[in-house]
Amino acid sequence: LFEKIDKKKNIFFVPNIMIFKFSSFIKNLIILRRTKIYLIKEDFISFKDFFSVLNIYKKIKTLFKKKNLDKNFQLADLIKEELLDQKYTFSNLESFMNYVFIKNLKKQAINIKTSVVWFENQPFERSWSYALNKYHENSKSVGYMGIVPANMYISQDHTLPEDRRYKLIPKNILTIGNYFKNNIKKYDSKLKTTTVSALSFQHLFNKKKTNKINQILVALPILKKDSDQILEICKNLMNIKFLSKFKLIIRPHPTTNIQEIKKIIINLDIKNSQIDVNKSFYDSLKKSKFFIGGMSSTCLESVILNIPTIIFKSNDYLRSSCIPNIINRKHYLYSKDYNEIIKFMKKNKKNSLILSNKIRNSCFKIRSNNLLNEFNL
Repeated sequence: LFEKIDKKKNIFFVPNIMIFKFSSFIKNLIILRRTKIYLIKEDFISFKDFFSVLNIYKKIKTLFKKKNLDKNFQLADLIKEELLDQKYTFSNLESFMNYVFIKNLKKQAINIKTSVVWFENQPFERSWSYALNKYHENSKSVGYMGIVPANMYISQDHTLPEDRRYKLIPKNILTIGNYFKNNIKKYDSKLKTTTVSALSFQHLFNKKKTNKINQILVALPILKKDSDQILEICKNLMNIKFLSKFKLIIRPHPTTNIQEIKKIIINLDIKNSQIDVNKSFYDSLKKSKFFIGGMSSTCLESVILNIPTIIFKSNDYLRSSCIPNIINRKHYLYSKDYNEIIKFMKKNKKNSLILSNKIRNSCFKIRSNNLLNEFNL
């Protein structure tokens, strides 16, 4: 896709610079400006624009002072907390910048033919779509949901008719498989969706077989509490006789400090354990006989590759999993109970689970030969 885009001169990338250290922010601005394919939002936003965000918060306070609204609207306090208590967070400020950037492009007579935004239905995406639909009505507004949404994040898993009606989302949502195409329309059958290439999951269509070895792969989640509990479980698992010849390969979350994980592993004294040094998660996964993960698409990949999968149950009230409902529960275990995990692993130690390619083909679409057309570019 990048190779094909590079041949066109009218396609630009607009990055969100998620850096809070001022010196690093400036350094990255300089690097990005050296390449002509980037449009920097900050270059189109004046100080006057930026400080006008304060007026928004004043208007919100005024709105919720109206007695008739507070009396009849029981969610008023919750909305005030959401809008005002977090008013200077990255999400809120970036959302405002997206809106002003799109608006100012129109003022400068720069028209957007097509907009492709990464779609997880988060605030800064919604502000982008709202401004685009308002100031560039004729633009092709496209959202690429290139992820496997978690069922705990309801707004990510589904959209509402109000989202479309108030133009808070792209006009067309691109999903990576027919299952997600149908799933996101659960509450809004009129939502326009299209199935396109699952760019991050093409390795699942690799037909080359790999011999599995006696190893358990553990992909730690982003939350430290969950990671610590998973490592405690792993310590106990590696003391079991039937796993004595297994290696425990631990893959820290990309946002985690590896040195901290190493210290925890040393303190717990987990037998036969090591940090995963393989650059490719897929290369480690396809060799494994068991997989332990959290609320991540890695669990779905593991199930599709016929690997007995344990999904750590981090919450007793909210189901935090990325496994679609079409997959039978016998193919994986959703638990944090040590005894349940041992029982599941003993039952499936011969790796007898067989899952047809039907699930893979339902969740993920193989790469198209015409990617530019798929993305309306």
